Formats: sequence, C-alpha cells, structure tokens
Amino acid sequence: MIKATGVVRKIDLLGRVVIPKELRITMGMNDNDPVEFFVADNQVILKKYEPGCIFCGSVDRVNRHKGHNVCGRCMSRNVQEERQIDSVFIPSGDGINIGYRPLWR
Repeated sequence: MIKATGVVRKIDLLGRVVIPKELRITMGMNDNDPVEFFVADNQVILKKYEPGCIFCGSVDRVNRHKGHNVCGRCMSRNVQEERQIDSVFIPSGDGINIGYRPLWR
C-alpha cells in the first residue's frame, strides 16, 4: 500500500534526491545501504535492497552459505536431495571417479 508522507524534494543537477532522515530510520536504511529502483504505473519506487536466495529469489530466512544467499527452504531441499544421491560421476584428470559429491560445490 502506498502512503503519502507529505515530503517533497527536488532532484539536483546530478539527479540525486535526499531521502529524509525520518524515512530512512523508519525503513531501516543506513548510510551506504544499497537501494533498488522499481517502476510501476508511471511511479518510481525505492526499496532497501535485500538480496534474495540464489535459487528461488525469496528474501525470507536467507543465510550466507559458501558465499551465496540461500533461503532455509532451498537449504532444506538441497540437503534432502544430497541424501538421496548415492554416488555421482565426478570427472578427474585421470578419467572418471565414482564418488559422492555434494551439490553445493
């Protein structure tokens, strides 16, 4: 739902707009936080950037795993898939080895 704040700001010569401090505090935005821009029905919408899961895009319960953002649901699903795999053909320099290889590598 869009709610009017009553705040009006001008765009400067470099295209910048100052987000009022009260809005930054309310929205949990800190200095140097990335923001995302959306366009909808001739409106520009700013949102604090929250990187989502690399598999499904969800932003719920996202944790870092080996340098990637993964949500709890995808993490659980991947663990279940790993348990179902008995062995995987893993290429090596000498040929092909048969062994277990986790999906996260």
